[in-house]
Amino acid sequence: MSRQRADAVVGAAETIRESVARLNRIAKLALADQVRAEERWGHWAVMGSPRQDEESIVRELARAAIQAGKPPVRPPRRTFGGVGSDASCAVCGEPIRPNQMEIEMVYVEERLAKHTSLSAVLERLRAQSEAEVQRYQLHARCFAAWEFERIKMDWPRQTHPPPDRPF
Repeated sequence: MSRQRADAVVGAAETIRESVARLNRIAKLALADQVRAEERWGHWAVMGSPRQDEESIVRELARAAIQAGKPPVRPPRRTFGGVGSDASCAVCGEPIRPNQMEIEMVYVEERLAKHTSLSAVLERLRAQSEAEVQRYQLHARCFAAWEFERIKMDWPRQTHPPPDRPF
């Protein structure tokens, strides 16, 4: 190999090393920016719409939460939506930030649920302890995954099959 070619190869290798070092610095800066943004606005707000693998992870978390019984597989007595309250999500465990939608599900013990009128339920609730009322807060996305998985697990007891399975 000629001296001129050897110098060219060494020069090309040095250029590649410099390019790799520059790309590594850029990647570190981008990662630091993403971490700061996630701390400020939350993971789902930064990541935008879910990718398929992220959705499968959320659905797996929902299945695990259902199997642990928190929240139960039965439909809630009441469901409310609103601004996040920094409560921990019952599915993923992450806090529900104020810039995120929070879904709160309320479960009432069966002896309270027998009353059909709102005034009767409120009267019983005033007389009973808070232990008989269970509340679960979820991200809107985690709620959707939980609802989908709940219907899939509960569908043999229903008259209609879940949307993704033929009867």
